[in-house]
Amino acid sequence: MLRGCCSREEFGKQVGPWLEVDLPTIQSELATLGAARQTANEALRDFTQRKLVARERGRLVLLDASGLEKLASEERAALLDA
Repeated sequence: MLRGCCSREEFGKQVGPWLEVDLPTIQSELATLGAARQTANEALRDFTQRKLVARERGRLVLLDASGLEKLASEERAALLDA
């Protein structure tokens, strides 16, 4: 997710081993990609259930960057195969 778009410092705040990002920032970034707010929230809910991210106090905490990148690669491959 973060690879190729920006550094961790530009995207959020490093807190221990995790990256913390303001939730409105995530929603606006997803909107620039053409994602509807409902679709973005469904994706964030899925990521939360998979323990890739956590939502807290209006922020999104990236818990597993490599897991999120793996999921993105799998989704991208599935789209290309379709």
